[in-house]
Amino acid sequence: MRTSPILHPRAFIVVVAFLITLFSAAQAQEDDEGLDHGNEARGSTWEPNTSLTFQRYFEPFPRLRSARACRDRCVTDRRCTGWTYYDPNFREAGDQSYRLQRVCVLGAGVKDRKFGNRPGRTSGVVRIEEPPGEQDNGDYRQRREDYRSPRKD
Repeated sequence: MRTSPILHPRAFIVVVAFLITLFSAAQAQEDDEGLDHGNEARGSTWEPNTSLTFQRYFEPFPRLRSARACRDRCVTDRRCTGWTYYDPNFREAGDQSYRLQRVCVLGAGVKDRKFGNRPGRTSGVVRIEEPPGEQDNGDYRQRREDYRSPRKD
Protein backbone atom coordinates (compact mmCIF):
# COMPACT_ATOMS: atom_id res chain seq x y z
CA MET A 1 0.00 0.00 0.00
CA ARG A 2 1.35 3.35 -1.02
CA THR A 3 1.04 6.39 1.26
CA SER A 4 -0.23 9.62 -0.17
CA PRO A 5 1.75 12.85 0.30
CA ILE A 6 -1.51 14.65 1.08
CA LEU A 7 -2.07 15.62 4.70
CA HIS A 8 -4.74 13.80 6.66
CA PRO A 9 -7.81 16.08 7.17
CA ARG A 10 -7.37 16.18 10.96
CA ALA A 11 -3.69 17.05 10.66
CA PHE A 12 -4.53 19.77 8.15
CA ILE A 13 -7.05 21.33 10.56
CA VAL A 14 -4.52 21.24 13.39
CA VAL A 15 -1.88 22.92 11.21
CA VAL A 16 -4.31 25.63 10.06
CA ALA A 17 -5.50 26.28 13.64
CA PHE A 18 -1.89 26.52 14.80
CA LEU A 19 -1.01 29.02 12.07
CA ILE A 20 -4.05 31.17 12.83
CA THR A 21 -3.17 31.17 16.54
CA LEU A 22 0.45 31.98 15.79
CA PHE A 23 -0.37 34.95 13.53
CA SER A 24 -3.08 36.26 15.88
CA ALA A 25 -0.75 36.17 18.87
CA ALA A 26 2.00 37.93 16.92
CA GLN A 27 -0.39 40.69 15.89
CA ALA A 28 -1.78 41.17 19.40
CA GLN A 29 1.67 41.23 21.04
CA GLU A 30 3.19 43.59 18.53
CA ASP A 31 4.42 46.69 20.28
CA ASP A 32 3.11 50.03 19.17
CA GLU A 33 5.97 52.32 18.30
CA GLY A 34 3.74 54.84 16.57
CA LEU A 35 4.33 56.46 13.23
CA ASP A 36 6.45 59.53 12.74
CA HIS A 37 4.65 62.66 11.54
CA GLY A 38 7.29 65.35 11.45
CA ASN A 39 7.94 66.59 14.98
CA GLU A 40 5.41 64.38 16.74
CA ALA A 41 5.00 60.63 16.92
CA ARG A 42 1.47 59.31 17.22
CA GLY A 43 0.72 55.96 18.78
CA SER A 44 -2.38 54.13 19.89
CA THR A 45 -3.58 51.97 22.73
CA TRP A 46 -4.70 48.41 21.91
CA GLU A 47 -7.90 47.46 23.74
CA PRO A 48 -9.46 44.07 22.92
CA ASN A 49 -13.19 43.55 23.58
CA THR A 50 -13.70 47.31 23.70
CA SER A 51 -15.95 49.64 21.73
CA LEU A 52 -15.65 53.42 21.42
CA THR A 53 -18.23 56.00 20.37
CA PHE A 54 -17.19 59.41 19.09
CA GLN A 55 -18.42 62.96 18.86
CA ARG A 56 -17.47 63.00 15.18
CA TYR A 57 -17.16 60.07 12.76
CA PHE A 58 -15.10 59.91 9.57
CA GLU A 59 -17.18 58.20 6.92
CA PRO A 60 -17.25 56.10 4.86
CA PHE A 61 -16.18 53.28 7.17
CA PRO A 62 -13.68 51.13 5.28
CA ARG A 63 -13.54 47.34 5.39
CA LEU A 64 -10.02 46.32 6.35
CA ARG A 65 -8.25 43.01 6.84
CA SER A 66 -7.19 43.54 10.46
CA ALA A 67 -7.46 45.66 13.58
CA ARG A 68 -3.83 46.60 13.07
CA ALA A 69 -4.65 48.11 9.67
CA CYS A 70 -7.50 50.05 11.28
CA ARG A 71 -5.20 51.33 14.03
CA ASP A 72 -2.56 52.35 11.51
CA ARG A 73 -5.12 54.21 9.42
CA CYS A 74 -6.23 56.20 12.47
CA VAL A 75 -2.68 56.96 13.59
CA THR A 76 -1.78 58.32 10.14
CA ASP A 77 -4.85 60.60 9.99
CA ARG A 78 -4.21 63.72 12.11
CA ARG A 79 -7.97 64.24 12.61
CA CYS A 80 -8.47 60.78 14.14
CA THR A 81 -8.32 60.36 17.93
CA GLY A 82 -9.75 56.83 18.21
CA TRP A 83 -10.82 53.73 16.33
CA THR A 84 -12.92 50.58 16.68
CA TYR A 85 -12.50 47.51 14.49
CA TYR A 86 -15.22 44.87 14.16
CA ASP A 87 -13.52 41.49 13.82
CA PRO A 88 -14.55 38.94 11.15
CA ASN A 89 -16.17 36.87 13.94
CA PHE A 90 -18.31 39.75 15.27
CA ARG A 91 -21.84 38.41 16.04
CA GLU A 92 -23.34 40.86 18.57
CA ALA A 93 -25.73 42.51 16.09
CA GLY A 94 -27.71 39.35 15.31
CA ASP A 95 -28.72 38.90 11.67
CA GLN A 96 -27.10 42.22 10.74
CA SER A 97 -23.66 41.35 12.15
CA TYR A 98 -22.24 40.61 8.71
CA ARG A 99 -22.64 44.31 7.83
CA LEU A 100 -20.16 45.29 10.55
CA GLN A 101 -17.62 42.49 10.15
CA ARG A 102 -14.17 43.85 9.18
CA VAL A 103 -15.42 47.44 9.42
CA CYS A 104 -13.04 50.10 10.72
CA VAL A 105 -14.73 53.02 12.50
CA LEU A 106 -12.58 56.12 12.87
CA GLY A 107 -13.57 59.15 14.90
CA ALA A 108 -12.58 62.20 16.90
CA GLY A 109 -13.53 63.11 20.45
CA VAL A 110 -14.16 59.89 22.37
CA LYS A 111 -17.66 60.14 23.79
CA ASP A 112 -17.99 56.75 25.46
CA ARG A 113 -15.93 53.62 26.05
CA LYS A 114 -17.40 50.17 26.70
CA PHE A 115 -14.37 48.30 28.02
CA GLY A 116 -13.80 44.57 28.26
CA ASN A 117 -17.32 43.35 27.53
CA ARG A 118 -17.61 43.84 23.78
CA PRO A 119 -16.52 40.59 22.08
CA GLY A 120 -15.52 40.81 18.43
CA ARG A 121 -14.28 44.40 18.72
CA THR A 122 -10.87 45.96 19.23
CA SER A 123 -10.39 49.68 19.86
CA GLY A 124 -7.72 52.21 20.61
CA VAL A 125 -7.19 55.83 21.55
CA VAL A 126 -4.48 57.81 19.75
CA ARG A 127 -1.89 59.58 21.84
CA ILE A 128 1.03 61.86 21.06
CA GLU A 129 4.33 60.37 22.16
CA GLU A 130 7.18 62.57 23.34
CA PRO A 131 10.48 62.20 21.49
CA PRO A 132 13.23 60.34 23.41
CA GLY A 133 15.02 62.57 25.89
CA GLU A 134 12.04 64.84 26.46
CA GLN A 135 10.09 62.59 28.79
CA ASP A 136 9.33 63.69 32.32
CA ASN A 137 11.64 61.86 34.71
CA GLY A 138 9.34 62.50 37.67
CA ASP A 139 11.70 64.92 39.41
CA TYR A 140 9.51 67.78 40.62
CA ARG A 141 12.60 69.90 41.42
CA GLN A 142 13.62 69.86 37.76
CA ARG A 143 10.10 70.90 36.70
CA ARG A 144 10.18 73.70 39.29
CA GLU A 145 13.51 74.94 37.89
CA ASP A 146 12.04 74.96 34.39
CA TYR A 147 9.39 77.49 35.43
CA ARG A 148 11.62 79.89 37.34
CA SER A 149 12.56 83.17 35.77
CA PRO A 150 16.09 83.33 34.46
CA ARG A 151 18.41 85.16 36.85
CA LYS A 152 20.02 88.38 35.82
CA ASP A 153 23.61 88.51 36.95
